[in-house]
Amino acid sequence: QARGMELTMEGMSVLRGDTYLWMNYAHAGMYGWEPGPLIGKTWRELYTPETQAWIEQTVFPVLTRDGRWHGEVIGKKQDGSPVDIELSLTIAHDTLVCCCRDISRRKANERRLEESMRALDEANVGLRKANQLKDEFLACMSHELRTPLHSILGVAELLAEDLAGPTTERQRQFLDQLLL
Repeated sequence: QARGMELTMEGMSVLRGDTYLWMNYAHAGMYGWEPGPLIGKTWRELYTPETQAWIEQTVFPVLTRDGRWHGEVIGKKQDGSPVDIELSLTIAHDTLVCCCRDISRRKANERRLEESMRALDEANVGLRKANQLKDEFLACMSHELRTPLHSILGVAELLAEDLAGPTTERQRQFLDQLLL
């Protein structure tokens, strides 16, 4: 059974109080460690002081009340770089069982998706503004063209009715096309 827990890709560990009694390679590896150096050390080795305070203030009260907690935290690798961790904690007798998973790739994809959505929102705002400007331009041009076009049509009607004098057959053809 312990061999199976050692082979799993899920990080697993057992703590008594704040101290690691056991952990598998997957657990240590996602934080950039080998298991040996962490056995006998505190879980605090794997988190920044800010995250430690958040865990103590937010996670521990739920864990104490319900006997379990599940959520996401930002861990600290051995080299100090951050790692996004999905964490499940369960109190079992006098020990704490921890199961964890590196979700850094998923979180990076979520951040890229959010950035893409923001860029699309900004592009949509620009497109709506361009569409509004186009509508305003067309309304203005329609208004500006209406007066001279009415004058041209009025003169064409006068010519078509021979009120300005007789028109030739060729002129009549042009006027008929204009007045369709």
